Amino acid sequence: MIAGIITHLGFAIFFFIVGILFLKRKASLLIAGYNTLSKREKEKYNIKYIMKFLSIIMFVFAACFCVMAGSYFLEDNDAILYIGYALVSIVVVFTIVYSNISHRFRQK
Repeated sequence: MIAGIITHLGFAIFFFIVGILFLKRKASLLIAGYNTLSKREKEKYNIKYIMKFLSIIMFVFAACFCVMAGSYFLEDNDAILYIGYALVSIVVVFTIVYSNISHRFRQK
């Protein structure tokens, strides 16, 4: 029980810190492939929107892991824990689909 709480809260803190880094626009090096683009290619992407989007996703992940950590304090913890896992899965699928179909990541 303690190991589960520590693990889930550790992930929540990690995602919260990464979300703050994206929000402050200090973590562009964490975006896969962005640093390898030429300056001309980088100008095609709206990096401010990408960072804002990723910070929101990181905060949602942190909230999901807080839900999972909180499930250990309730009697019916398996249901809440599985809801947290389902939320993480839904957010991952949403992020993949939205990032591939949205045109907001490109400069106008």
